[in-house]
Amino acid sequence: MKKKIRYKLLIPVIIIIAIAALLLLIDFGMGVFRFMFQNDVNEVAELIEKHYIMDGSIRKKELLKISKNPYDVVASLNDPYSEFLNAEELNTKVDKLNENYVGLGFEANKKVGEYIEILNISGNSPAMKSGLQIGDRIISIDGKNTKNMDRTEALSLIRGEENSTVDLEIERNEDIHTISITRRKIASNVASSTVFNEKVGYIYLSGFPLDAHKAFENEIYSLINKNISSLIIDLRGNTGGEIEEIEPIASLLVPDQYEHLFTIKHKTMEDEKYYRSNNSIYSGNIYVLVNSYTASAAEMLTAILKEFSSAIVIGEKTFGKGITQSFFYLRSENILKLTAGIFELPNGDTYNGIGIVPDIVVPMPSENIEQSVDDTQLIKAIELALKSV
Repeated sequence: MKKKIRYKLLIPVIIIIAIAALLLLIDFGMGVFRFMFQNDVNEVAELIEKHYIMDGSIRKKELLKISKNPYDVVASLNDPYSEFLNAEELNTKVDKLNENYVGLGFEANKKVGEYIEILNISGNSPAMKSGLQIGDRIISIDGKNTKNMDRTEALSLIRGEENSTVDLEIERNEDIHTISITRRKIASNVASSTVFNEKVGYIYLSGFPLDAHKAFENEIYSLINKNISSLIIDLRGNTGGEIEEIEPIASLLVPDQYEHLFTIKHKTMEDEKYYRSNNSIYSGNIYVLVNSYTASAAEMLTAILKEFSSAIVIGEKTFGKGITQSFFYLRSENILKLTAGIFELPNGDTYNGIGIVPDIVVPMPSENIEQSVDDTQLIKAIELALKSV
């Protein structure tokens, strides 16, 4: 009887000890987490001071006063293209860049305490066909408010099974409305081509993922073998990608006498000068189709062809993203994605925040895009190309 009483008395003691041990473990884990974040904050602040090209006055000591959380420190830049990422978030971005996922086809900025803001929209994607626009804010996803979500939660709600639908509540110019969009596999067919009126070659380039230049090269050779006299390059909806893919594409189209094609200027790192790596294979007239979704690497290619190949640009003013981001890997294996470069032509021209104004402005009514009819911009390009044959 005494033993049973003794055991009963021990049970509360054991429970207290177990709870204390659990609390210590949690506190230890949080301590490790805080320590890792503190190290990340120091590294992030140092990298921002050294490499962030949009503001030369930023100092590490001022950044460290903002927060001990690296997400908050990067968010303080108010730069939609700079981010603090873990490995999983980076892999998601790589999949997106290389068009290997089921979703809606847009890139967005998400900070805790703020709504999702759409930055880029992929060409021929569900997002573009639904009428979403750059700058739209996503207030809710399937009825769930996004303001206090983190990126991972928001992404998991946006993505899903192919052919399933998602309802997005969108704010645009203080007007709020709901759009229902069907998720699709984002096409991995980077480049496609056809011939109009037997002489006008046409290449659609959807983005600049890895090896985009190989896909473009296959299409341009196919068109040359069909004896085209003029070439239309469609970069509408092309929001960019890998900077390294620009030069090998441009080299195929820029006359051989031009060696230096463009430069990415940096704050403290050595500027990156890109020189042609191949001889030109096409010397005919070039027409480039652009719109407000044409951004980043697509704008760079447009500027290069306009400068060196006398390409005629047709459509609407481009987005105006002439900056590049670098990935810095931290000791914790987290990653800082930071705006660290500005695109510049050899003559010093740049277009960041300005965009490229077409030589021939041709508006495209939004209803035409959604219904895939009366492509007024393409019709104009074909008309001009036929006149030059």
